[in-house]
This record gives sequence, structure tokens and C-alpha cells, in this order.
Amino acid sequence: MRSIPLSLNDVDASWAEVQNQYKRRADLVLAQLRQATDADTKISLLLPLGAIVRSTGGNDKALLVVKSTLTDDSERVRDAALRTLANWPDSAPCLPLLEFATRSDATPAQRENALRGAIRMAANVAAGRDSSPLDPLAFFRTVNSIVRTKDEKLMLVS
Repeated sequence: MRSIPLSLNDVDASWAEVQNQYKRRADLVLAQLRQATDADTKISLLLPLGAIVRSTGGNDKALLVVKSTLTDDSERVRDAALRTLANWPDSAPCLPLLEFATRSDATPAQRENALRGAIRMAANVAAGRDSSPLDPLAFFRTVNSIVRTKDEKLMLVS
């Protein structure tokens, strides 16, 4: 088999095209999500949107839309939005996740998902794997002040 020599410009152009395809897919899903009115449709769009965003390394437009669904009337939609944000590829939703964990209407499972995702993101910033203006030390102090259960404390120190 003969290999075809590729220049770095060819590789860069190919990668840019792949990224553009993901961006177009995210834009299509976002447009549908903005128009969705029922819980099942929103849920069926949130989870694939999260997968698209993870494959591209983040998307500010998607972040805003997903964050807005954290206040949806449906607990199932809030759960899907929370799972999507907790698995976000960068630390952008770290503070919204922490805010969600402090809400009085958050279930224990939602609280755990929010804390687990936020702690993972802050740990990535602290380790230098994610560049962010987030102050990890201040963040961990805040988390320490809001943890309630033994499991949450273990999550924080692990």
C-alpha cells in the first residue's frame, strides 16, 4: 500500500473541516432545542448535544442554552441538562454546577452529579489540564463549606 504524502496544511484543513461539521451539527441541535416545548424532545436533544460538545472541546452558545434548561419545569429535563453540564469538556460550567448544587430543590442525586462534575472541572484547572480564570483553591474552599454528607466530603478529598 502506498502512502500519500500530506502536508501540515492538508492536515490542518481536514481538521478544520471536521470541527466545522461538528459546529454545524451543534447549531442544528441548538436550534431544535430552543424550539422544543415538551420534556421528551428537550431530553432527546440535550444528551446528543453534550456528545457533540465533548467532541469539539466546548461551545459557548451550547453552554448558554443548556444552562437555561437547568430552570426548566420538568425535573427530567433538569436532570438531562445537569448530566450534560457535568460532562462538559472544559471548566466553563463549573460555577453554574456549584450554584445548582446549593439549590433547595436539587435532589440528592442531582446534587451529587453537580458536585462531581464541578469538582472534576476544578481539579483539571488546578492540575493545569484546563486553562480557566477559575481560582481552584477558592472553589474548593466554597465546596468544602457546602458539602453535607460523608459521601460528598469523600468526593471532595478524592
